[in-house]
Amino acid sequence: MDLLKFVRNPALMQHAAWREVMEWLARRIAELTKLSEVEVSYTTDRMVAGASLFSTVPRGQIGYGRLDVSHVPGELLKADEERGLIGKLWRELHRRWPRYATIVCKDILGPSSRDADTMDGQDEAILRALKKRHPRLLTQDELELESEISRRTISAKMKPLREAGLVAQPKGPKKGTTITPKGLELLKQVDKAQPAQ
Repeated sequence: MDLLKFVRNPALMQHAAWREVMEWLARRIAELTKLSEVEVSYTTDRMVAGASLFSTVPRGQIGYGRLDVSHVPGELLKADEERGLIGKLWRELHRRWPRYATIVCKDILGPSSRDADTMDGQDEAILRALKKRHPRLLTQDELELESEISRRTISAKMKPLREAGLVAQPKGPKKGTTITPKGLELLKQVDKAQPAQ
């Protein structure tokens, strides 16, 4: 349910993809569970407002404004335990809207946190290039060739990756970068989370 609450965060409503993401998320959850899009959207609205999910009105007389959605969190938890619903939604969200997903992740975890769900495609490409040449130190020029990411982007990504403990520059920034054991472990998590092809 945290995913729904954070994606529905009013601060994110300014983002161009917000409405599209919300509609997709409600539709996708409905496809993956036995819940309706209305139940998912209504539950999210009620949770963001801090209102109760319960209603004492008999089921047949319930209008949209009084819908009893107290069963929704349990259904989502069950779907997550049985089929990995939340991980699947995060991966799909990140694939379709990487910038929006990164903003949501930073909102949930804080800007310095890095794990398999918060890493974007460029972070992953940099780490994979470093892993390929590990333990050798790579300059930014070599990293640009290996990762196919611009030197400027690599330069911008280095500080957060270093602060997260995923890369190291033991001889200083101009002498090259290598991946750390934490970075290697993170790539293992990413590989485990990706479905087999």
